[in-house]
Amino acid sequence: MADVRSPADSPSRHITVVDVYDLAASIGKDFERIIDEFGNDSVRQIMPKVISALETLESFANHNEKENEEILMLKKAVERLEKEKQMKQQDRIKFELHQKLYCDGLYMTDSKLTATLLYVEQK
Repeated sequence: MADVRSPADSPSRHITVVDVYDLAASIGKDFERIIDEFGNDSVRQIMPKVISALETLESFANHNEKENEEILMLKKAVERLEKEKQMKQQDRIKFELHQKLYCDGLYMTDSKLTATLLYVEQK
């Protein structure tokens, strides 16, 4: 069965402009060796195609770097929002607890007042 990868897993998604420049330098050296051994005509037709492919790859690498920066920025925003959500949830729980304690305190105070009034009325 063929190895199926998602586009996000593709090695080309992680290539940088520096990688493209290194690749271009390596290909250039290979072209020089071929030219030295077989002459200019041996690479005349393929060289423009390779240059075009390298330029396209450089463009994709630039685009990928920008997307990776945006992804990192969005991940940080998600983390910040998750922390804010968690803090708000904790604040809500604290508020509800304080509210319950306050209401319970009022109920107890009201009960004590009622008991005191009943006691006074009985006398």
